[in-house]
Amino acid sequence: MLLTVPLFLAALPQGTTVSFLPRTDWPLAGSQPQDLALVDLDRDGDLDLVVPSSADPEPTIKWNNGAGAFPNEESIPSSFPSWGVGTGDFNADGWPDLVFGDGWNQGTSIEVWYGNPADPARPILGQVLAGGRFPIAFRSGDLDGDGDPDLVCANNVLYGLTVFRNQGGLFGAAEHLPNATGLKARHLELADLDDDGDLDIVLTAYGLFTFLNDGTGHFPQRNWLGGGHAALAVADFDQDGAEDFVAADLYSSQAVLSFGDGLGGVRSAVTLSFPDDVTALHAADLNVDGIPDLVSVHSYLAQARVRTGHGDGTFHPEQIFHLASQPQTAAAGDLDGNGRPDLVVPDRNLGRPAPVSVLLNATAFEPWTHLGLGKRGPAGLPLLRGAGPGTAGARVQLQFSGGPPTGLAVLVAGTARIDLPYLGGTVVPRPDHRFDNLPLDPQGGLVFPLTLPPSAPPGARGWFQVWVASGEAASNGLRITLG
Repeated sequence: MLLTVPLFLAALPQGTTVSFLPRTDWPLAGSQPQDLALVDLDRDGDLDLVVPSSADPEPTIKWNNGAGAFPNEESIPSSFPSWGVGTGDFNADGWPDLVFGDGWNQGTSIEVWYGNPADPARPILGQVLAGGRFPIAFRSGDLDGDGDPDLVCANNVLYGLTVFRNQGGLFGAAEHLPNATGLKARHLELADLDDDGDLDIVLTAYGLFTFLNDGTGHFPQRNWLGGGHAALAVADFDQDGAEDFVAADLYSSQAVLSFGDGLGGVRSAVTLSFPDDVTALHAADLNVDGIPDLVSVHSYLAQARVRTGHGDGTFHPEQIFHLASQPQTAAAGDLDGNGRPDLVVPDRNLGRPAPVSVLLNATAFEPWTHLGLGKRGPAGLPLLRGAGPGTAGARVQLQFSGGPPTGLAVLVAGTARIDLPYLGGTVVPRPDHRFDNLPLDPQGGLVFPLTLPPSAPPGARGWFQVWVASGEAASNGLRITLG
């Protein structure tokens, strides 16, 4: 598909920046929002916004008009303010359900609202659960392998973590994790941290903790990973197949990026610095290059800052996006159907009506996509990136790094993807072309120039991967899509 050309291009690598349209602020019925969920409540194909209020018992539904605008809203008649919101199809009827927790610091009640097929604007209160004290954050997933989404609740005052098992559409009694008792929990995520097919728990509670699932929805092993309370994001930032963690402490302008070891622990960590206290963190692929990016929210600055990922656990320089007063958290999802995640940030705006800010993603088409599936070697995990436009006849580059200094490499290129197991790794492209004995520079890198076929139609794709000649390491797979 591709031909080499003897030139060096001063091209930007994939995914260096993101671009948003001017911010739009949409008013909320409740005040002081601390969380939000993006979910298609009316099943019209568009993500709606659900924003709880930590000061008023009226979570707000903002209805998406299909273009990423939210002129209409509905309030849910909850019995209490809520700091968090959870989502899932708990009764398996195909309609999204919602969860809210009692936001008073002595409260223990949790409301489960079922989606209403007859009138999506009016969810039905289905259950009131008794949980830990001050239920502050919620996540759902199948913890015990029975096919039903269970509910995990983080408690800020008493019991730390509570699990509710889904029993055919209704939740059973609270199961407080004994090894989380006494933790003052704040943020919660679910992910398979040890690659055993089960969802594990990541928690901030004046420290960063993981709780490993034993396969039955019980979590006997607790790991302490370091500091962190005010903010949490979980994603595979270095693309090695293991989830990583970014956590920030209260009133801190630093966060720690801990690289997961694939066993529920950490193999190394680095410190990320910010210009002011970190209010919230969120991970999303905003530039659609297959690599997680990091969003930090700063309440005092009224800013969101975006660092696009390189794919090796490092980031491009941050971009600044201005928000309304006192932003509290962030979420990302495609609100306008253009295939790019948009950014949504609720603003506290203390003493005045609170808005939710929507920034629609206008990032230019990204032809290069990082596919993961690299194989770590003695020099670390190699990285393969693309640079140049995805247009027929264009001259582009493959940029390889992380190999053995002055070693030899093999470039595999193909017009299809096969994901073939090989030497403990995975060959991503179908090997239509091989370029052997490519010399690496003293830093273990390689720049390989290519010319895209002039007759290739829009939508045509190519796949690439670089292997160290000995087979001891391999880069991620890389895909180019012509626009």
